[in-house]
Amino acid sequence: MGIGLSPTLFWSRCITGNDSGFLPLQCEITTVVGKPARVKNCDGKASTKEINKVRGRFVQALTGRVDEYTDQCAPHRKENMKIVA
Repeated sequence: MGIGLSPTLFWSRCITGNDSGFLPLQCEITTVVGKPARVKNCDGKASTKEINKVRGRFVQALTGRVDEYTDQCAPHRKENMKIVA
């Protein structure tokens, strides 16, 4: 008969900076913010054409931000951004 739990090993840090504890390891996070996306209110009745238009604008704006800041914020990246779906 089993317990139903699997032991999990993890690496973390302590409040005092030691190598054992329950806090996540520190890493640098860079956040880049763009202009807000303007979307008209359609009360849940948007057509596929309208949705694709807004999605296209969003992807274009996102790609522009990534192109503008990638070399500065992620110079050692292994791959470029991929839009999926």
